[in-house]
Amino acid sequence: MNGYFDRLGDDLRLATELRYGPKGVHESSQGTRSRLLRARRHLQRFALGRVGRWPRLGVFALLALSGSAAAAAIPLLGGSHGLAGRVPQAALTSPRKVVGPAPAVLPDRLPDGLRYAIPVTPDLEAGNAGWCSYPAFFLARSTAPLADGGGACAPASAGSIVIVAGAGPLTNILGALPTTRAPGVKGALRGPAAVEQALRQAAFLNWFVVRDRVAMIRVGSALFVPQPDSELAPGWRAVTTFTRGPATTFRYLDHRGHPVNQGQVQPLPPVPITTINPRHVPSALCTLGPSDLPGLSSEWEVVANTAPSRGPLVDPNVLFSCARAWYAFPRAHAVYSAAILLNAQDPARRAPNLPGLTPSTRPGDYEEATGTAGQTTARRIGNAWLLIQGPRQQLREALLHNIAAAGAAIKR
Repeated sequence: MNGYFDRLGDDLRLATELRYGPKGVHESSQGTRSRLLRARRHLQRFALGRVGRWPRLGVFALLALSGSAAAAAIPLLGGSHGLAGRVPQAALTSPRKVVGPAPAVLPDRLPDGLRYAIPVTPDLEAGNAGWCSYPAFFLARSTAPLADGGGACAPASAGSIVIVAGAGPLTNILGALPTTRAPGVKGALRGPAAVEQALRQAAFLNWFVVRDRVAMIRVGSALFVPQPDSELAPGWRAVTTFTRGPATTFRYLDHRGHPVNQGQVQPLPPVPITTINPRHVPSALCTLGPSDLPGLSSEWEVVANTAPSRGPLVDPNVLFSCARAWYAFPRAHAVYSAAILLNAQDPARRAPNLPGLTPSTRPGDYEEATGTAGQTTARRIGNAWLLIQGPRQQLREALLHNIAAAGAAIKR
C-alpha cells in the first residue's frame, strides 16, 4: 500500500504546496509561453503511471488488486447518483479528533455550499480513442469552476463494463481558494507518514461511469444503483460517492448481486504521434494550425501519424483524436485546447454524436451543459468534430470559428 499512497499523494502534495508553499509569480504576470507550458505540465501530470500511452484509471485501477481489511470500514459521507450536485456537509470538514500526531498536510475546512460536476468527454490526446472525466468544483452561487486537481481516462475497448472511474481528495482544490498561508502544526507528522495519514483523513470524491450491464456497485459495505444521466450516452449509468479516505474496495454486480463477467477485452494498439510547429503546419491527416484572431498565440500541436479503423475493437459511439493544439488569448490567463475527432470504428465515416452536448444558440454549434462544468464547445466539420475546451464560452466560440482545420482525413 505504500506505493499506492506515494502515487496518490502526488495530487495532495501538489495542492498542499500551492496552498502552503512559497508563493511564485502570479499567473497574470507570466508571459503567454510560460502560461502555455504551465498548462501543458498540468495536463501531463495526469499521464503518470501510463501503460503504454494510456493514463491510469484513477485511484480504483491502482487498488483493484490490493484489498484492505479496513477498507469496508471507510465511512460514507453521503452520495449522489448524479454527475453534478452539492458536496455533503460532512465532507467539507476534517474529523474533529485525529488519532496520534496531526499530519502536516491535514486539510482545512472547505467552503459551505461547495458544488461538484463530473463531465465525461472524449480523450482529446492525439492518437487516443477513449473517455475522460475531470471533476470541477464551484463555490456557492458561482458559475466559474475552481481549478481541479485530478481526473481519469480509459481506453474505449469494446466489451469493457467501465467507461471511466476515478477518485481524488477534495483537498485538491485548496490551491484555488483565496486564503492566507496557515502556520505549521505543532508536533505534526512529516514525509510519507504525513501523506498517508492525511489521505486517510481527507474526504474523497469517487465516481463510476459504467455500462448498463452493471446493476449495482458495492463500495465498501454499501450498495449503489447506477443511474442514467442526461449528460451520458445511451446505455451508460453513473454513481458518485463521498468517503472519508479512499474507497479501496468496490465490486461491479449484476441484478442478482453476482460479479459482472467482463469477458475478453482487447487492448487498443498505440498510434504513433508527432509534435509539430503550428506556425509551419506540414501535410498530415489532421491539422489545426494558427488562428487569425488578434493576439492569439498557439505554441504547439500534436497530430496522429495514422487514423486506424478500430472496427469491432471499439463501440460505435467512440471518437478518435486525430490532432490537438493549445492556444492562449491575450489577458485571458487561461489556456484553450482544440481537437479534431474522427469516427474510431471507421475514420472515413461520419463521426458519432458527442455525449453531453446540446445545440447552442448559434446554428451548428453544440455546448456542454453548465451543470457539468460547461467547458466545451464543438461543431461538425465534414465527417469530423472540431472541439474546443476552455473556461469562457465567448472565447471558445471565437476560437471554434477561427481555426483552419484541415487534413486528408477530413472529408467535407
